[in-house]
Amino acid sequence: MHTISTFKFKVIIPKGLKFPRYTGRIIQGAFLQYLRKQDPIVSQELHEGNDRRTYTTKGIHYKKIGETTFGLFEIHTIDPQIIDTMISILTSSNAGEIYLLDRFCAVVNVEYEKHQFGMLSTYPLYSSIEIKFITPTMFANDYRINKMDHYPDLQRIFENMIKTYEFLFSPIENNEDLLIRLQRQLTPNIFEFQSKFIRLGENIKLKGFTGKISFIIEDSTGLDILKDLLEISNLWGIGAKRSMGMGRINVRYFPPKSKPLMRQIEED
Repeated sequence: MHTISTFKFKVIIPKGLKFPRYTGRIIQGAFLQYLRKQDPIVSQELHEGNDRRTYTTKGIHYKKIGETTFGLFEIHTIDPQIIDTMISILTSSNAGEIYLLDRFCAVVNVEYEKHQFGMLSTYPLYSSIEIKFITPTMFANDYRINKMDHYPDLQRIFENMIKTYEFLFSPIENNEDLLIRLQRQLTPNIFEFQSKFIRLGENIKLKGFTGKISFIIEDSTGLDILKDLLEISNLWGIGAKRSMGMGRINVRYFPPKSKPLMRQIEED
């Protein structure tokens, strides 16, 4: 079994504090500073880490109760140092404060969850899967001037899912064959995307895409790992800059209603 740990923060947002549309980079910086109070060495190692981070962030969502506005955000990780440091904080009497933009915000509570993977299972034939790209998504490409590809490509999406699984857990046997199966046996029926720009600083502007893709499972042979790939990506995201909240997705499953019309015509 494989495990991804999730820490769900609930903080009080002071009046007058306004965030940009995409808050992943703010959350990343705030989280590293939050860890630094407990263990400066761990925070520094994460800050100086390579391009493949062992954690991702999910930006702020808001919930208002009475006159108080709460901010909810998440950290997903497989890093034992992060997990141990966060558990040390959670077992203390006070979760403390976290620095967001230019304010210290009180941490009301942090929930700790474990998500387990490895129970291979298939989706029913002719069921439909929708992937909605919520925050701008892009793919690393060293041959580009800005080192990024900002257009949607079904093969890159599947490749990234496979590489993420292998980075987090273990190599997939015959992964090239799996990629071929995914492209042959999943038939896209909705492909809607648009370009989005995000500013990460005064001189850093990135381009990505948002939108959605939906596909029908025409053949489930050899796709036992598909459910894990999708559910892991639902937590970890897809593409580059995921530690900054990019590539966040939402996966929805729709049970089969009937055999697709085109398949009926072909077989008749």
